[in-house]
Amino acid sequence: MRNTTANGAARSRSAYRPLRVLDLFLDGGGPLTAARVASRLRVHRSTASRILHELGRSGFLAPHGDDGSWALGRKVLDLTGVDLDDVDVRVAARPHLEMLGKTTDETVNLAVLDGDEALTVEQRAGSHSVRYMSRIGRHNPLHCTATGKTLLTFAAPDFAVRALRRPLTRYTARTITHAAALRLDLAAIRRRGYATHRGEWEDGVTAFAAPIRDRDGVVAAVSVSGPSFPMSGARARRLVAALLPTAAAISRALGASEPPTSEWHHRARP
Repeated sequence: MRNTTANGAARSRSAYRPLRVLDLFLDGGGPLTAARVASRLRVHRSTASRILHELGRSGFLAPHGDDGSWALGRKVLDLTGVDLDDVDVRVAARPHLEMLGKTTDETVNLAVLDGDEALTVEQRAGSHSVRYMSRIGRHNPLHCTATGKTLLTFAAPDFAVRALRRPLTRYTARTITHAAALRLDLAAIRRRGYATHRGEWEDGVTAFAAPIRDRDGVVAAVSVSGPSFPMSGARARRLVAALLPTAAAISRALGASEPPTSEWHHRARP
């Protein structure tokens, strides 16, 4: 009886560990190496490596870069119901997201339009304990997030009209809940080339986002976000100045002609 109980407990731990590994990636901690996973889970490196390869064979993870690191695979995103066959932006954006994260030391998100929401498909976590309320595979509202407002601004006109007819849910005291006010905000985003949210989705968090284009139009939004208290004045201008060239570089990688954002970073005044 004792051996049966021990064997059952061992099997339970074995089944639970891959879920814990996936949690590390879903919480915005990826890409991760076997050594990093082993350290966080307090397991042997060989155990971590075995789990990573098992998740890789299942499609939940995929090799990332030349340093032996892993990132979330397409099966995780497939579970959201999104067909990513045409979303090359995720691959094209990765090196630019890495650079933007290192340059700003803030959380970087990449989102695409999925139905009536913004779907986060990539993330690079910042160093702050306060993080933007998003993670890979999460759907976020369009009217009160920086990526969502960016996608809504550049969406097809009939889509935007339908979106503005729906009730706008209030999440904080700063959330825009009136269609007329949101229309003004979207018009300002189109003029300056980037969106902001200052505590509209989560208190104490500020984000800036810019559109990413391919040959046919806007296909995604990239954002940089972090605690609101250092995100004003010169700091905000530096973040936008890093964000806009990143969006332009990803757009060029997708085959877009030089987007209008190429000149915005020269005059950005958050």
